[in-house]
Amino acid sequence: MLGKILSLLIFSLLIVGCGKGGQSTKYSPPKSPEYSPLFIDTDPEFNLFIMEFSHQYSLNNGSPFSGEMPAINFYDLDELPYLSNLAINISKHFNHSGSTMAGVCLSYPNGKREILIDTQIWDLIDQGVGCFGNCFERKQALIFHELGHCVLDRDHKDDKHEGYNLSIMNSVLIRQNDVVRWESDYFQELFTNNHSNIINSINSYLGI
Repeated sequence: MLGKILSLLIFSLLIVGCGKGGQSTKYSPPKSPEYSPLFIDTDPEFNLFIMEFSHQYSLNNGSPFSGEMPAINFYDLDELPYLSNLAINISKHFNHSGSTMAGVCLSYPNGKREILIDTQIWDLIDQGVGCFGNCFERKQALIFHELGHCVLDRDHKDDKHEGYNLSIMNSVLIRQNDVVRWESDYFQELFTNNHSNIINSINSYLGI
């Protein structure tokens, strides 16, 4: 509880990330063999993001999404007892030794997967730089990141160009202004694993 209070006090120093960043494209979500999914259905707050993810999948792959969509729900991830591999979970990192997760993709023995989003971190995202109390695009990037893990089997991709992230799958949640500026390029990279367009857009923005 104390950690959560501290997080509110020092939010201006918040960085939302995913622990260690791998460069492979295949993701193996943390397994919890003695458990089953906590939820069957998705919280309605995430429905719009799921619809947009399916739409962007179709645009970038030329065919409708036909896979199984994992349930997405809010949860106090500090209270989730079986997340032992922090290296593959999104984490928020402060300027002190503590950290808590913002979201995670989990897999279960029956083949089901689910996404859990930390309730408090979801609210804190709206207080980020460039959000002005509403950080819809950055929240969408968080959900797309987790769906990238859970649906596309994407791993972290921490490549940068001229100091800018080249993928929503970066282990640090992309800044609001960057997501808004190059959203379509980030979507293309997510579904194709090709970052040539985002590089060109960054070059154009910088006048290179």
